[in-house]
Amino acid sequence: MKWYFKISIFVVSIVSVLLFIQIKIESSMKKVTDGNIGKINAVMKHELDEDITVWGASTAYVHFDAPMISDSLNLSTFNMGIDGTNIDQYYGLLKEYLNYTKNSKYIVIALDVHGAFMKRDALYDIHNWTHHFSNKNIDSCFSEIDADLMWKSKYIPFYKLTVYNKHNFRYVRQNLFSDQKSYQFAKKGYQPKSTFLKDVNRVDQKSQKVDINKRVFKKLKQACLLAQSKSIQPIVVITPCYEKGFNLLENADEVVAKIKSLSNYGVEVFDYSQSKLSNNPSLFCDFTHLNTQGATEFSKLFLSGFKSQFLEN
Repeated sequence: MKWYFKISIFVVSIVSVLLFIQIKIESSMKKVTDGNIGKINAVMKHELDEDITVWGASTAYVHFDAPMISDSLNLSTFNMGIDGTNIDQYYGLLKEYLNYTKNSKYIVIALDVHGAFMKRDALYDIHNWTHHFSNKNIDSCFSEIDADLMWKSKYIPFYKLTVYNKHNFRYVRQNLFSDQKSYQFAKKGYQPKSTFLKDVNRVDQKSQKVDINKRVFKKLKQACLLAQSKSIQPIVVITPCYEKGFNLLENADEVVAKIKSLSNYGVEVFDYSQSKLSNNPSLFCDFTHLNTQGATEFSKLFLSGFKSQFLEN
């Protein structure tokens, strides 16, 4: 019986240590108040509630000057763009926001013609999200992308510890013994790209055709319809694409047409894919990303369209 007792003590000790580590990592990650993780936490804690929020991947993150938009419209504005994360992955987060917001008047969903309907086969920067796996909206959304990972995280004890990486431990060190701090988002979540200009005409790329994935379109449509059910106006914005990049996309017109079909459901669609900015290489860093100067000009263009559509009628 002594060996059984010793093994029991050992197992209980190991489980206790692992449980302690997991709890401390998750609690520390939930204290992060800046960057992409801070944005995720602010929504998951229901501490973000603005008149206008801008959602999307990097083409939202670097293009929409939230302070300029807020000052011009006199409406509180926040850029919820999360680098590398399209609506296939952030749909659960947006759904969480729409289910609790009290102040929201408009949601802006930014899409670019190359990545608008890209289907995720794996979760991007999953270590940024692991501490929110238990949320039903996150779980449902992520399970469509990686059901195996989500099942293991839910039913295999301490499996989530294998998902964390070195990036998480930096935040754990910073927040392990600290109190929750106020959120710190410079420029209301907007982060323009460097003003360093690339010669986009020298970029060697071949023509391509992108998939218009049904699952991704369904999530986009459902997000817009959910917003409408909450009396929130959804606006889908197709962000500028440098003309050479647009012409290299064999089904660019088909992608744009699919996005514009949302107007049949009462969604306002602003198409800037081939705007007056698109033939000016000095405004771009690459085919789909404007630089700081380009983002400023684009934000002005968006404001003009917004005012014309919603404030001047």
